[in-house]
Amino acid sequence: MTNPANPQLSASAHEDSLSHSGTGTIFDDTVQLAATLCGAPVGLIATHHSGRTSFQAIYQATAEGRFELAESESPFWMFVSQQSEPLILPDLGKDARFHDDPLVKGAHQIRFYAGVPLHNSSGETAGALIVLDMVARTLHPSRLSGLLLLAHQLESQLQLHEERDHLVAVLAEKQRMENELRSSSALFRVFMDNSPLVSYMKDRAGRMIYYNRLFAERFAIDQEIWLGKDDFELWPNEFAAAYRAT
Repeated sequence: MTNPANPQLSASAHEDSLSHSGTGTIFDDTVQLAATLCGAPVGLIATHHSGRTSFQAIYQATAEGRFELAESESPFWMFVSQQSEPLILPDLGKDARFHDDPLVKGAHQIRFYAGVPLHNSSGETAGALIVLDMVARTLHPSRLSGLLLLAHQLESQLQLHEERDHLVAVLAEKQRMENELRSSSALFRVFMDNSPLVSYMKDRAGRMIYYNRLFAERFAIDQEIWLGKDDFELWPNEFAAAYRAT
């Protein structure tokens, strides 16, 4: 998915613990800031889900030699996206674990990696905010601090989105239950109003909460005027006391 506002930004949406509707702009802004802060040509967000690594957003400083990544099962991406602490790899070409990885040996020729973990609302590591370079290098501590701050801000924004999504789901469920209750109530009223029996219901305090059509006709009232009233509001005291006793 390409961001139309900036042809150098691309994102791929996947269902995982850091994916939420409305987060595209947050991801895009964060990876661009991360790359700029660290003086790196590439910034990205990688997330790990069900054994695969997905790339939520990719920023490339120049349009030349376009940097494209697809969903991957690469051991390298699986390793870095699950780190619980910041990870700096100054020269992937000399790292025995990854020097044969396609990311290093292939067209991208990546040499430098720096990433900080991203956590979901449960505190689990779900991915990483990453910067890459095609030359071996180090990362100044102040830049690493900035990268950590960006990751923290991103987590906070994502948590707000998650809480919003949860609230939307709760409200939707509440509306569904209210609709079902109204439907059930309507069916109940139809059934009782067509019953040959005079029927009514009271709450524990003795207040009238329902009576059917025959009850209303029996006392020449409409079907709402007595609702919420107790026996002493409807009958003389001596009758009300007797009703209440029974």
